[in-house]
Parts: sequence; C-alpha cells; structure tokens
Amino acid sequence: MRHQFLANWGTWWLGDVAGLMIVVPLVLAYAKPNRGAWSGSRWAELAILFALMVLTSQAIFGGWLSEQVAHHLLYVPLIFLVWVCLRFELTEVTLATALFSGAAIGGTWSGLGPFRTEAVQQSLFHLQMFMNLYALTGLAVAAVVARRRASEQRLQQSHQELEQIVHDRTQDLTLANAGLRQEMAKRQRAEEGLRERELRYRELIEQLHVGVVVHAPDTSILLANKRAAQLLDVTASQMPGKMDNDPAWSFVREDGTPLPTNEYPVNRVLATRQPLRDFVCGVNRPGAEDRRWVLVNALPEFSGERELARVVVTFMDITERRRLQELERLRLDAALDSIGDSVLITDADGLIQYVNPAFERITGYSRAEVLGRNPRLLQSGQHDQAFYRRMWQTLADGETWHGEFVDKNKDGGLYDAEATISQIHDAAGHAIGYVGVQRDISDRKRAERGLAESEARIRAIVETAADGIITIDERGIIETCNPAVEKMFGYAREELIGRNVSLLMSSPEREEHDGHLARYSQTHQPNIIGNGREVRGRRKDGTIFPVDLSVSETQLGDRCFFTGIVRDATLRHLRLQAEKKLAATHEQLRLARSIQQGFFPSAPPVVPGYDLGGASYPADETGGDYFDYFPLPAGRVGIVLADVSGHGVGPALVMSQTRAYLHALLPLGLDVSELATRLNEFLITDGPDARFVTLFLAQLDPRDSSFVYASAGHQCYLLGPGDEVQSLDSTSLPLGILPGRVPGLPPRVLQPGQLVLFLTDGIAEATTSQGAAFGIERTLEVVRANRHRSAAEIVEVLYRSVRSFAQDAPQEDDITAVVLKVEAPPRPGGLDGAGI
Repeated sequence: MRHQFLANWGTWWLGDVAGLMIVVPLVLAYAKPNRGAWSGSRWAELAILFALMVLTSQAIFGGWLSEQVAHHLLYVPLIFLVWVCLRFELTEVTLATALFSGAAIGGTWSGLGPFRTEAVQQSLFHLQMFMNLYALTGLAVAAVVARRRASEQRLQQSHQELEQIVHDRTQDLTLANAGLRQEMAKRQRAEEGLRERELRYRELIEQLHVGVVVHAPDTSILLANKRAAQLLDVTASQMPGKMDNDPAWSFVREDGTPLPTNEYPVNRVLATRQPLRDFVCGVNRPGAEDRRWVLVNALPEFSGERELARVVVTFMDITERRRLQELERLRLDAALDSIGDSVLITDADGLIQYVNPAFERITGYSRAEVLGRNPRLLQSGQHDQAFYRRMWQTLADGETWHGEFVDKNKDGGLYDAEATISQIHDAAGHAIGYVGVQRDISDRKRAERGLAESEARIRAIVETAADGIITIDERGIIETCNPAVEKMFGYAREELIGRNVSLLMSSPEREEHDGHLARYSQTHQPNIIGNGREVRGRRKDGTIFPVDLSVSETQLGDRCFFTGIVRDATLRHLRLQAEKKLAATHEQLRLARSIQQGFFPSAPPVVPGYDLGGASYPADETGGDYFDYFPLPAGRVGIVLADVSGHGVGPALVMSQTRAYLHALLPLGLDVSELATRLNEFLITDGPDARFVTLFLAQLDPRDSSFVYASAGHQCYLLGPGDEVQSLDSTSLPLGILPGRVPGLPPRVLQPGQLVLFLTDGIAEATTSQGAAFGIERTLEVVRANRHRSAAEIVEVLYRSVRSFAQDAPQEDDITAVVLKVEAPPRPGGLDGAGI
C-alpha cells in the first residue's frame, strides 16, 4: 500500500511540474506585448521548424516507427527545439514545447510510442520525466539566448551613442576649420599670388613619383600628372575631361572581382565627403596586358561656403610590393609547415581554418578532422570558465594573450602547452580571425616540477649552494656535507659523517691523501689548498668521474678545518668532447664540399658554333644546386640545371642522388621528356624527406641548331640578338611532388646571336640587408650588358654582380647559372670530333 501511495504521489507531482514548465511559460509568453512584424522568410523558417518537430514527434510517438527505433530517436526533436531557441523568442519556444508534449501525450494515450507499457503509472512516470527534460532544456537555452540578445542590444545602443558623439565633435571641428580657412583666404587673396601658387602646384604635381588626379564634383578630370597617365596607360593630354567611368580603365578589388563604379575612390569621397585612406585596388588597362596595383588616397577640397569644390586622388604603384608580399606569404606558408610549434588559425567565429603539421603531431588530430571545428575540442576541463573569460577579454581589448594551457590530445592524454593568441586584422583594422601558436612544454613542466622538489630539499641545508660542500678536520674526517655531495657521490649523509674523505677519491689520490694532509700540518706548504684544480672522484657505485676541487683552510682557535668545494666536471668534459666533434664535423663538411664540386663539369664541351659556360656557388659548405653537360645520341648535347629545395647538407644529398639517377638513365638513349619523367618517378619512390627538385633539361643538336627542353617547375630565358627576351616556361610541377609525365616542348631553331640563360632562383632572390631583391630584370640587364663576353665570363660577372648588390648581406641560397651562346649557323656533322 505504501509503495503504491508513493508511486501515485510521484506521478502526480511530476505531472504538476510538467504543467508548470510547459503551460505556465506558454501563458506568460503570450501575455507579453506583441513584438514587431516578421519577414516572410522568418515565418517560413518557423513553419518549417514546427513541421519538422510535428513530423519527428509523430514518427516517434505516433507508431510510424518500431518501438526500438523510436527509443533511439527520442532526442532527435531536441535538435529542432534548440534551433527554435537560438532563432526565435520565448513565445515560439514554449509553443514548440507544447506541440511536442501534445504529440508525446497523444501517442502514449493511444498506446503507441516508446513509453507504451502495461503499467500505466510507469508509462506516465517516464513520459512526464521526458517532457520535463525537454521543457527544462528549452527554457534554459531560451534564457541564455535572451540574455545574450539583451546584452548585444545594449552594446549596439552604446556604440550608436558613441558614434553620434564622435560625429557631433567631428562636425564641430570641421566647421571651426572651415571658418579659419575662410579667414585666411580673405587675408591672402590676390590674383598674382593665386596664379603663382597654381603654377607651383602644377609643377609639384608633375614632379611627384605618385599619380595625381584632380576631379570636379561631377567626376570629370580637371588635372592629372604624367605619372597618373602612365599608370592608366593614356597620354597626359587625354586625361582632362574624362569621367570616372571612362572605358579607358576599370578597377578591381583585392580579390580580383570588379569594383562597382559607386565604390571608385572619387565616388566614395563624393558620397561621404570624407577622406579615403590607403585604399588598395587593381587597374585594368585595355591598352596594356598587365594589371597594375595601386595604393589610393583621396581628399575632398571645399570652397569657402563648405561646398565640395574638387577631389584630389593620389595613387602609388605597389605592383612589385604585392608580388613580394605574395612571395613572402608563400615563404611564410612553407615556414609554418616546417616550424616545430603548433600553429592554429581560426576565422572571426572561432572555427579552425588552418593547422600546421606540428599541430597534428602534438594533438594527434589530422588537419581534415579539425577544419571547420571549434578549438574547444582540445579543452581538458582543467581550467574554469573564468580563465577563458579573462583570455577572451584580453583578445577583445586588442591585446595579445600569453599563457599556458593543460590541453587534451585525440587519445585523451593531457599535455602542457605554452600559447600565444592574437587577433588577425584586415587592411581596415577589423578583426577577421585569430592565430594561436602553441608549444608543447610537458617535458619542461615535468623538469620544472622535479627541479622545484630538488631545490626544496637542498634549501633546508644550504639554500644557495649548487656545488658540493664538504668540511673535514685535520685528520681528514668528514664533519658536514650538503645534499649536493650526497647526489654527486651517491652516499647518504649518514654514510659519510665520521669517515675519511679519501672514501670519495680514486687511486692513487685515495692512498696519498693522508700523507699530503700530515705533511701540510707539519710544513704548512699547500698542495691543493688555495689552488683549484681537477681531480678524480669516486662514487659509491665505484664509477670514476672528473671533479673540480677548491680547498680553503679555516682556523678556529686551536682547531683547523678544511672546506672543500667540489663540482662535477663531467659536463665540461662532454662540452670539450663536443667541441672536438664539431671541429671534426666542419672538416667533414669541407671534404663534402670538395667532393660535391667534383660532381660539376670541370670544363664545358667544345661545340663548334656555340659557346657554353656555367658555374655553381653554394651558400653553405654544400649546396642543393646542380648543373652538367652530357652527350646524347646522334651527336647531340644535353644540358641540365636543377635546384633542390633548401640548401645545405640535406639538399646536397638529394642533388647527388638526382645526378646519380640521371647518369644511370643516360645510356638508355631517352629524350629529355622521358629522362625528366623517369627522374620524377625515382625521386617520388626514394624521396621520403618531402624535398622537391626544380629541373630544366635541354637538348641541343648542333647539326641543325634545334633546341628542345622539358622543365619541371624551372624557368629560363632566351635572349635575342636585339636583347628581346623570351621566357622558357615550366612544362610541369617540380620533381618529387606528384607522379606523372614531364612533357617537353616542340623543337625550336636557335639563330646566331641568340643566348640561352639557365639560372636558379638564388640569383633573382638575392637580397640586401634592407630586404631589396636583385630581381630577374636586373639579372637580364647584367647579361645584356656583358653578352659580348664569353659564356663563362658572363656567368662570373653575373655572380659578382649579385654579391656586390647584396653588399654585406650573407648569401642565403645557392647560386648557379649556365649560358649558351649561338655564334654561327648550324654545321652538318654534329659533335664529331668535339669533346664533352
């Protein structure tokens, strides 16, 4: 009877709770004043959500599905309920809860659904518990969302009030400035002065290295200098009178999409009457094939009556700067992929957009597993919400956050991490994302904890002593020692006190010590006292190790004490050994450089009617550049130039491997395309270190001056007799990245006076200490100026020019070049009699 009473009472009580949490909020929500009108799309969204909730509820509780499947899908409607909470108000949340509850009650009443049981009390109990869970979840999420919306509204209202204050103050300053300008204009107005100032103004504009265009309020051009005409690819005389939408030019955004006319700099200033600062856009010029990128500033000029008189637009050519920035971005991507610290980049919503390989190594997650997810998947639960609020507040204030995390990897293990998180801003200063750099400091933390424990034990005896301290009497008996001695020799203090200090010495010092001490007591002539020296100590386990020993004497009354400071010299010995090994390594590198230089041809082949010359200058003892000449069937000559990514020992080994593969393939009589393709297959199979090789493989037939090549990510140049330049572009990706054929281009006939320039990127990318690049244009200028010299001399002059340009900056990359000059018409017979 008592059990039945409790069951009835619990069921009745849960029913009242369900009524309170479903019916009362619904009544209160609909009693509130009516909110504003909704758009059609919002009504449609609400209708779809209610329809989905009704359908899923009917499927679960209406008997559409089996009882087992319905049990598995019990919480699917919760997804739609949370959606309603996030997108709508309490009224819609309570209505959605009521609809769902009605479907659950109706299905259970009809004997359907997952809560259908023989026992009515049990069925009602489970149903009411389930309804309470849904109602409580909906009310909790709706409350959180409502609080956040209220906070956002208050923040937006404060922002609007601040904008109004700034606008009012700006108008006041503008009006004051206008009055001052009018007063100055009245004092200085003179016809001759105006003409003189305008003349100087025009002269100044003409001398500027930036483009200047002055627009009238109708956007027609009043004045433009020569630099502006050059950038827009028109003549200076054509500029006056043109409108902003003239077909002679058009503009694009930084992402390459067309810039609407109303967003042109002059139109933005006319619309806002405010200056435009540091606006970047591209200029499409129908008369020119290239697109120029410019940095635009525009300033409105007003008349004395505050009417807009003209708009002065200046733009600076930043095309080369953007190219260098793109190059720097590519280098940065490569650096991020190779850095040892974890790098994570998110968008403004905190969703992961990029992680580097170190992130994958530290966390165990692959890049594909985390892209688009929130970094909170790494949270270990070791930090409270206040910790994260302080972090986000620091970032919201525009500051960089530094701190430490205890994070969780994919396997569930915890690790300590030192992190730095900063906002990413666009050109306008708006936050567009976050970048976090994280370093795994688990080992350091463990070491720090161990060190702290060790320091706590030592501080009890000698707080600041890092060396062993031993005190002995005149007979050599140990009276005191500090924990460093225990650690160094392996004895406990109790094992040392009262024993002779010779216990810690090795032979023959152990046997001689008492004699030295007795002689000093008689003669007072020191052997070690006052003079530090290295001796050999003996640990408890019998191991012998070097010790730096310094002994001092203390006289207290008629007693004499000796204090010895001992330091384990093992690390010093290891350092000396390491220095010797380092010297040996330098010698080995010198020998490696000598061996590698032997791989390069000692002299170019003698080809009648042609002049060949080449050289390689590594940045380190060894390098990753390679060039060579080799004979091919039918009297043809092969020329190869290759560049392994990076420089140093690793690339040098890959270079040697590439050279060995090439020489192994030469006897097969393959053409340049097949040679490059086979090399690519070898490097992909045998190149696990992920290095790639750019290669330019050419074939010259002296009989008919035909020239054919295959290029894997490498660009060379053909200079004509009149110094015109033709680019010999790449025909495929660099070797060692993806399998596939490296195609060659059809043969071309070289003409007398032409010159083929083979070079690696170490020439064009050489920079000064200020960051200025040598560049390909300067490279071609040097070749043009010295093309009267021999091929070998051109290569030597080119290298000297690069180093002279770099001044005192160190050589950052290997430099290699080969020059092929055509001096005479083709001769029949090929290389008969010529030597490679």
